[in-house]
Amino acid sequence: MESMSHRVDMSLSEQMHLHELEISNRKALLEFGSDDIRNLKRVGVRLEDYLDGIVDKFYGKQLEVEEIALIIGDSDTLFRLRAAQRCYVVDLFSGNYDLDYVNNRLRIGQVHKRIGVEPKHYLSAIAVLKGVLSEHIRNVFSSPEDHTAIEHS
Repeated sequence: MESMSHRVDMSLSEQMHLHELEISNRKALLEFGSDDIRNLKRVGVRLEDYLDGIVDKFYGKQLEVEEIALIIGDSDTLFRLRAAQRCYVVDLFSGNYDLDYVNNRLRIGQVHKRIGVEPKHYLSAIAVLKGVLSEHIRNVFSSPEDHTAIEHS
């Protein structure tokens, strides 16, 4: 059994035995390739001007749910969450989906787990974010082909 001091010397991805080859294999399983990366980066380039509106709309919808408002709890926490959400969205469209990206996403999941966010709330938030981002993509990219390609990336 690993000692606790040894575990804290390792990143979450190392603890889970995730490495670049495993990440590549998972991308292949999801059929996530260079076209997807290109499509996501296209959104990222056009995202900055809309980022505050995206985050505002996301949290506006989240705060409509009393359980989620109770989890967030106060204005200081909401302020920090908004800043973190901005980074989260920027990273989604960065085009960089390597070990550092995976480790960051694992950390986000770990934080949610530690503070007791139930999977139903996390999955709900992902669905809300996807809806807000899809709306943004439809507004920014006029071609239906672009919408489909980007939203499936």
